Amino acid sequence: MKKKRELFVLLTLVALLLTGCLGTDTTYQQKDLGDGKTLELNTQVPLAGKLYFTLNHDLYVLDASGPKQLTKGMEVVDPAISPDGKTLAFIIRYKNYSDLAIMPATGGKPKVLLTGKGEYIPNPNYPAPKSTHVWYAQPAWRDNTHLLFLSDLRKLQINPGQDAFMLDLMAFSIDINDSRLSQINAQTVDDYPDVVQHVTYSIAGDGGHRDLSVRPGHPGQIVFTSYKYDASRTHQVVQLFLQDADAIAHAPQGTYQPGIEEIQKDPAVALTPDQADLFNMQASFSPDGNTFVYIRKPNPTSNMELYTMPVAEDVTATPNDKATEQKALQPYSQSTMLLQSQYISQPIWSPDSKYIAYIGYENNIFNLYVLEVVKEGKTYKKNGDPIQVIKTDGQKVQLNADSRLIWTK
Repeated sequence: MKKKRELFVLLTLVALLLTGCLGTDTTYQQKDLGDGKTLELNTQVPLAGKLYFTLNHDLYVLDASGPKQLTKGMEVVDPAISPDGKTLAFIIRYKNYSDLAIMPATGGKPKVLLTGKGEYIPNPNYPAPKSTHVWYAQPAWRDNTHLLFLSDLRKLQINPGQDAFMLDLMAFSIDINDSRLSQINAQTVDDYPDVVQHVTYSIAGDGGHRDLSVRPGHPGQIVFTSYKYDASRTHQVVQLFLQDADAIAHAPQGTYQPGIEEIQKDPAVALTPDQADLFNMQASFSPDGNTFVYIRKPNPTSNMELYTMPVAEDVTATPNDKATEQKALQPYSQSTMLLQSQYISQPIWSPDSKYIAYIGYENNIFNLYVLEVVKEGKTYKKNGDPIQVIKTDGQKVQLNADSRLIWTK
């Protein structure tokens, strides 16, 4: 017993000695978020500017001074900041609908621009009632007063070419200062045709559009992800598209229309192949507007991959031209893979184009990472391995992977 006690003491002394020699890990610093919640912040990450994200669906901004909470008591997702940096737009989600809201970038009381609150009304000859509730999603600023967003706002008015409502998300545009916005809902939207402008038309049946983003320096150009089914109606086709945001509004009536694939027409140009079970999605423009970072999933069971590729030029003016369609697909072959992982979501560029932030997944927890990149020709390559920016416990504090990131100056 004496020898065992001596061995235990010796091992304890060695452990203490090693701790003294190696020091404690000072890479992460604990930050108090209030209400007994904390996160660990990597103090060695060169975080220039302001990074917005949501924890437990509360909106936070992170800068050199640490994290600051901007909203509380609401289920907030998908923040977007105006070009002048003064106004935040975001979505407030509820059980059956969501609202589109804005507030000062420094925080304050949100102002709801469009509410999705509705009701269930009788629908004779059908087993279920009509829902006038509306979903809003993923706002994107065109300029300091015009806001784009995704919605099923016109689901009751559109005839998709089948016996169903047009529930698939499409892009719309509004002037945030228009006093008539309070009158807009699923039943009245067509009474105010000059208040809500249609921006994209989707194919019915697989969810429509996601990941709407405006090209810097080219406020008339947008990119988005399109979800549809292949001809067999059993496999998904997920593609990136580039489009002139005014193409539908400026075209003669009847030129374009949403609905099932047999009748759907739109002015978007495909940037990625029309291939079943190939997923290209969540494109984000570099600050100069010349490069995308996007996510590729080669097949339903593969890992996710983070890529960059050049933005196709001069393709939105003639979207339905065969030569234009071929030209728009050429940059895809110049894509460069940055990394591969089980889960990658919401990639976004730093304001100086030196880093890409994204949400990763490790040990059953979503957390925030940055990857340093350097420009090489018309695209980028990684410089080193990803760096974890924050650590959460995944229980009391959770980073929301279903909400977009913003990184501004």
